[in-house]
Amino acid sequence: MNNERLKQLRREHHHTQAYVAKYLGLTRSAYEHYETGRCSIPLDAAIRLAKLYQIRVDDLIEDPE
Repeated sequence: MNNERLKQLRREHHHTQAYVAKYLGLTRSAYEHYETGRCSIPLDAAIRLAKLYQIRVDDLIEDPE
């Protein structure tokens, strides 16, 4: 998972960590662990994030070229 991509997408869409965490049903600190790479993001959360940002799941996983 591309942790920097998660942060970039969140900022581009003007969302806070708290907003995205609530969308995923997590605490803000749990979501922060995804952005920092301390925890791997589960597939179901990646699918929900892709829907939130209207992108493919692959775009979350792959490093930009």
